[in-house]
Amino acid sequence: MNEFIPVSTHIIAYIYEGAEKLLNDVKQYEYAIIYSITAVRLYKANTLTTEALADFNELRAFDKNGELRVNSFDGTVMGRIRTDGIRQNDEWYHTDAVDEAHLMWGDPKKNQSREDGYTFLSETRGTEIAVPFDVPINKNAFVVVRNYVSKNKERLEFDDWRMMDFKVLEATEYGEKE
Repeated sequence: MNEFIPVSTHIIAYIYEGAEKLLNDVKQYEYAIIYSITAVRLYKANTLTTEALADFNELRAFDKNGELRVNSFDGTVMGRIRTDGIRQNDEWYHTDAVDEAHLMWGDPKKNQSREDGYTFLSETRGTEIAVPFDVPINKNAFVVVRNYVSKNKERLEFDDWRMMDFKVLEATEYGEKE
Protein backbone atom coordinates (compact mmCIF):
# COMPACT_ATOMS: atom_id res chain seq x y z
CA MET A 1 0.00 0.00 0.00
CA ASN A 2 0.91 3.66 -0.40
CA GLU A 3 2.90 3.16 -3.60
CA PHE A 4 2.02 4.26 -7.12
CA ILE A 5 0.22 1.55 -9.09
CA PRO A 6 -0.36 1.84 -12.85
CA VAL A 7 -4.03 1.08 -13.64
CA SER A 8 -6.35 1.08 -16.61
CA THR A 9 -9.65 2.66 -15.67
CA HIS A 10 -12.95 3.59 -17.23
CA ILE A 11 -15.63 6.05 -16.09
CA ILE A 12 -19.19 6.23 -17.42
CA ALA A 13 -22.19 8.25 -16.31
CA TYR A 14 -24.80 6.36 -14.34
CA ILE A 15 -28.33 6.98 -15.57
CA TYR A 16 -30.84 6.62 -12.74
CA GLU A 17 -33.91 4.65 -13.86
CA GLY A 18 -35.64 4.14 -10.51
CA ALA A 19 -35.03 2.39 -7.20
CA GLU A 20 -35.54 -1.17 -8.49
CA LYS A 21 -32.95 -0.76 -11.25
CA LEU A 22 -30.53 0.92 -8.82
CA LEU A 23 -31.00 -1.94 -6.37
CA ASN A 24 -30.17 -4.50 -9.08
CA ASP A 25 -27.11 -2.49 -10.14
CA VAL A 26 -25.86 -2.21 -6.54
CA LYS A 27 -26.12 -5.97 -6.07
CA GLN A 28 -23.41 -6.46 -8.72
CA TYR A 29 -20.89 -5.22 -6.13
CA GLU A 30 -19.73 -6.65 -2.80
CA TYR A 31 -20.48 -3.77 -0.40
CA ALA A 32 -22.70 -0.71 -0.25
CA ILE A 33 -22.55 2.39 1.93
CA ILE A 34 -25.55 4.68 2.17
CA TYR A 35 -25.20 8.20 3.51
CA SER A 36 -28.35 10.04 4.59
CA ILE A 37 -28.86 13.22 6.59
CA THR A 38 -29.07 11.27 9.86
CA ALA A 39 -27.00 8.11 9.34
CA VAL A 40 -24.28 6.17 7.59
CA ARG A 41 -25.23 2.55 6.95
CA LEU A 42 -23.00 -0.21 5.60
CA TYR A 43 -24.32 -3.33 3.87
CA LYS A 44 -23.33 -6.46 2.07
CA ALA A 45 -24.63 -5.30 -1.31
CA ASN A 46 -26.67 -8.44 -1.94
CA THR A 47 -28.71 -7.79 1.25
CA LEU A 48 -29.78 -4.25 0.30
CA THR A 49 -33.52 -3.53 0.01
CA THR A 50 -35.46 -0.77 -1.73
CA GLU A 51 -36.44 0.56 1.72
CA ALA A 52 -32.75 1.25 2.43
CA LEU A 53 -32.67 3.46 -0.69
CA ALA A 54 -35.60 5.62 0.44
CA ASP A 55 -33.69 8.61 1.82
CA PHE A 56 -30.09 8.46 0.59
CA ASN A 57 -27.96 11.49 -0.18
CA GLU A 58 -25.07 9.40 -1.44
CA LEU A 59 -24.67 5.72 -2.22
CA ARG A 60 -21.41 3.92 -2.93
CA ALA A 61 -21.50 0.29 -4.05
CA PHE A 62 -18.02 -1.14 -4.52
CA ASP A 63 -15.63 -4.03 -4.75
CA LYS A 64 -11.99 -4.47 -5.76
CA ASN A 65 -12.79 -3.88 -9.44
CA GLY A 66 -15.00 -0.80 -9.36
CA GLU A 67 -17.51 1.49 -7.75
CA LEU A 68 -21.01 2.76 -8.49
CA ARG A 69 -21.43 6.19 -6.89
CA VAL A 70 -24.86 7.85 -6.93
CA ASN A 71 -25.84 11.19 -5.38
CA SER A 72 -29.30 12.62 -4.76
CA PHE A 73 -29.71 16.42 -4.74
CA ASP A 74 -33.17 18.00 -4.40
CA GLY A 75 -34.85 15.15 -6.28
CA THR A 76 -32.15 14.84 -8.96
CA VAL A 77 -30.26 11.55 -8.91
CA MET A 78 -27.02 11.18 -10.84
CA GLY A 79 -23.83 9.23 -10.61
CA ARG A 80 -20.93 7.43 -12.21
CA ILE A 81 -19.48 3.96 -12.54
CA ARG A 82 -15.70 3.65 -12.30
CA THR A 83 -14.16 0.31 -13.27
CA ASP A 84 -10.52 -0.76 -13.15
CA GLY A 85 -9.12 -3.61 -15.18
CA ILE A 86 -7.50 -4.50 -18.42
CA ARG A 87 -7.86 -1.84 -21.08
CA GLN A 88 -10.87 -2.81 -23.17
CA ASN A 89 -10.95 -0.03 -25.82
CA ASP A 90 -10.07 3.64 -26.37
CA GLU A 91 -12.51 4.73 -23.64
CA TRP A 92 -10.18 3.18 -21.03
CA TYR A 93 -7.17 5.20 -20.01
CA HIS A 94 -3.99 4.60 -18.08
CA THR A 95 -3.30 6.47 -14.87
CA ASP A 96 -1.59 5.97 -11.55
CA ALA A 97 -3.29 5.11 -8.29
CA VAL A 98 -2.36 4.96 -4.63
CA ASP A 99 -4.25 2.55 -2.34
CA GLU A 100 -4.64 3.51 1.32
CA ALA A 101 -6.18 1.81 4.33
CA HIS A 102 -8.17 4.32 6.42
CA LEU A 103 -8.78 3.38 10.05
CA MET A 104 -12.47 3.16 10.93
CA TRP A 105 -13.34 4.45 14.37
CA GLY A 106 -14.16 2.19 17.24
CA ASP A 107 -12.57 0.86 20.41
CA PRO A 108 -11.20 -2.58 19.40
CA LYS A 109 -11.85 -3.89 22.91
CA LYS A 110 -15.59 -3.28 22.38
CA ASN A 111 -16.11 -5.04 19.00
CA GLN A 112 -19.24 -7.19 19.06
CA SER A 113 -19.41 -9.83 16.30
CA ARG A 114 -22.85 -11.06 15.27
CA GLU A 115 -23.88 -14.42 13.83
CA ASP A 116 -24.90 -12.79 10.53
CA GLY A 117 -21.29 -11.75 9.81
CA TYR A 118 -21.71 -8.11 10.85
CA THR A 119 -19.82 -6.47 13.73
CA PHE A 120 -20.81 -3.53 15.91
CA LEU A 121 -17.95 -1.05 16.31
CA SER A 122 -18.44 1.40 19.19
CA GLU A 123 -16.64 4.05 21.19
CA THR A 124 -16.98 5.54 24.64
CA ARG A 125 -19.19 8.34 23.26
CA GLY A 126 -21.97 5.77 22.80
CA THR A 127 -21.96 5.87 19.02
CA GLU A 128 -21.87 2.58 17.16
CA ILE A 129 -21.92 1.39 13.58
CA ALA A 130 -22.55 -2.07 12.15
CA VAL A 131 -20.01 -3.13 9.54
CA PRO A 132 -20.78 -5.98 7.11
CA PHE A 133 -17.81 -8.18 8.05
CA ASP A 134 -16.31 -9.79 11.14
CA VAL A 135 -13.95 -7.68 13.28
CA PRO A 136 -12.78 -9.75 16.25
CA ILE A 137 -11.95 -8.23 19.63
CA ASN A 138 -8.63 -6.33 19.62
CA LYS A 139 -8.66 -5.84 15.85
CA ASN A 140 -9.23 -2.63 13.90
CA ALA A 141 -11.35 -2.23 10.79
CA PHE A 142 -10.06 -0.27 7.80
CA VAL A 143 -11.69 0.88 4.57
CA VAL A 144 -9.37 0.57 1.57
CA VAL A 145 -9.53 3.60 -0.71
CA ARG A 146 -7.99 3.97 -4.17
CA ASN A 147 -6.82 7.48 -5.07
CA TYR A 148 -6.34 8.25 -8.77
CA VAL A 149 -3.47 10.65 -9.35
CA SER A 150 -1.79 12.63 -12.09
CA LYS A 151 1.94 13.18 -11.75
CA ASN A 152 4.04 15.81 -13.41
CA LYS A 153 7.26 17.61 -12.51
CA GLU A 154 5.52 20.42 -10.66
CA ARG A 155 2.80 18.73 -8.63
CA LEU A 156 0.83 15.65 -7.73
CA GLU A 157 -2.92 15.94 -8.39
CA PHE A 158 -5.64 13.71 -6.94
CA ASP A 159 -8.19 13.28 -9.74
CA ASP A 160 -10.72 10.96 -8.10
CA TRP A 161 -11.06 8.28 -5.46
CA ARG A 162 -13.21 5.27 -4.76
CA MET A 163 -13.75 2.70 -2.07
CA MET A 164 -12.39 -0.77 -2.81
CA ASP A 165 -12.62 -3.07 0.19
CA PHE A 166 -12.45 -3.48 3.93
CA LYS A 167 -9.64 -5.11 5.87
CA VAL A 168 -9.04 -6.14 9.47
CA LEU A 169 -5.66 -5.84 11.21
CA GLU A 170 -4.27 -6.23 14.73
CA ALA A 171 -5.08 -3.18 16.84
CA THR A 172 -2.30 -0.90 17.99
CA GLU A 173 -2.41 2.37 19.84
CA TYR A 174 -2.32 4.19 16.49
CA GLY A 175 -4.20 1.78 14.20
CA GLU A 176 -2.46 -0.52 11.71
CA LYS A 177 0.18 -3.02 12.79
CA GLU A 178 2.61 -4.36 10.22
